[in-house]
Amino acid sequence: PIEEIDITTVSQLDDDLKQGGALFIAGDRIASNNPDKSVKVKLFNKNIFLPLGTFKFPKILGAPVYFISVVKEGKEFKIYFEPQAENSEEVLRDNFVHFIEKMTEIAPYQFYHFYDIFMDN
Repeated sequence: PIEEIDITTVSQLDDDLKQGGALFIAGDRIASNNPDKSVKVKLFNKNIFLPLGTFKFPKILGAPVYFISVVKEGKEFKIYFEPQAENSEEVLRDNFVHFIEKMTEIAPYQFYHFYDIFMDN
């Protein structure tokens, strides 16, 4: 849980990445008890919040970033894999929103979110 991440966790993640590990972050879920750690963006021209840590960690850790989505096509699954050339917070955030929109256009009936992410403008 994001609430349990501290400097020890970051150090361990850094060590894991240096040893060839991978870190997966669900970039579309914010901590309900810590809304200050989120940023407002436009998704499909509607306001939503995304977690700041998703876009800060790559910069802090100096790690490469890839956006990944799996879409079911018939009886098969297709993996969409998009490497990011830059890991600044703003560019990652904008690219992530574009990636979600693109994936939703590809498979609109597979876009599902556990929470009501859209809010009043």
